[in-house]
Amino acid sequence: MLSACRSDFYLMKSTVRFYLIAQIFLFFIAHLYDSQYLYLFYPTLTAIMLSLSTNLQSASTGFAGILLSSPLSRKNIVIGRYLFLLGFSIPVVILSSAVMFILKDATAYETIRLILIFSTIIITLQSVFTPLTYMLKPNYITIAFFTIFFAPAIIVMLLKPFLERSNFDIENLISTIESIYNSLTALSLILLASLILLAISMIISIAVFNKKEF
Repeated sequence: MLSACRSDFYLMKSTVRFYLIAQIFLFFIAHLYDSQYLYLFYPTLTAIMLSLSTNLQSASTGFAGILLSSPLSRKNIVIGRYLFLLGFSIPVVILSSAVMFILKDATAYETIRLILIFSTIIITLQSVFTPLTYMLKPNYITIAFFTIFFAPAIIVMLLKPFLERSNFDIENLISTIESIYNSLTALSLILLASLILLAISMIISIAVFNKKEF
């Protein structure tokens, strides 16, 4: 697994270096706009873009097929991909939170809350997106990525007029979301659910990759 993880790192080494340098620049933007969320939004977006770049480059170059000529099993290749992406993403989120904590005088509660929220977003999107990269051809991966990334916003936009015309209690929904947002326990449970989804995602990816022909 670690060998597969290192292989993905060598494949994407220049991209990882670029994202890390860009992250330093984005810290200055977040500090300039005096926004706590920008400190975490940028690394989250970077993590998601790394996922897209890695899966696209691996699929387009036939890198996964090359790995099959090594002693690595297909299971280890898939798990290595997950480890590589999350091994980059989650530490960057934690590092960004630490920078925010120092520069913006954020409380420990606010910092932990944001780590939980953005880690959940990364893990959930990774869980949904990665199995599709093993199922789809390279030219469809980008379409699937942006569909998954923008689908929640599109669904909310489509449902908003309907909910406003109905008797649905939007204020109660907003109140519920705010109570979840302000509860570390609730956010921790949601993160746990995303980790369960990640485990299911790995199982699906392994099953699909085992049947994939190169």
